Amino acid sequence: MVGILEGFLVIFWSRFLVTIVTHFWNHFWSRFAEAFDADFLKLAGIFLISGVVIYFLPDTGSNLINLVYKVGLSLLVNVIGVYKLRLVYQVNAWTDKALKFIKLK
Repeated sequence: MVGILEGFLVIFWSRFLVTIVTHFWNHFWSRFAEAFDADFLKLAGIFLISGVVIYFLPDTGSNLINLVYKVGLSLLVNVIGVYKLRLVYQVNAWTDKALKFIKLK
């Protein structure tokens, strides 16, 4: 009798887990995939590559100078990369406004 009860419990829990996983896959994963497209992966790639390259740049004698030049260079590289690839609309809009203000575009 115990073997039959254990069998029913195994079937119940396995079916329950399959239902939960299927629901998660259908509901959450489809929305996750819509939010993160190929442009998001390009953006993450730009941040990752520039961060690694800038991290391995040589240090100066001052921590303050390191902070200023590495953060500034990272910001500049990321903004230029995002602007050139047209990945984020708001970055492009603000950059276009700034370029028009200083009359470069």
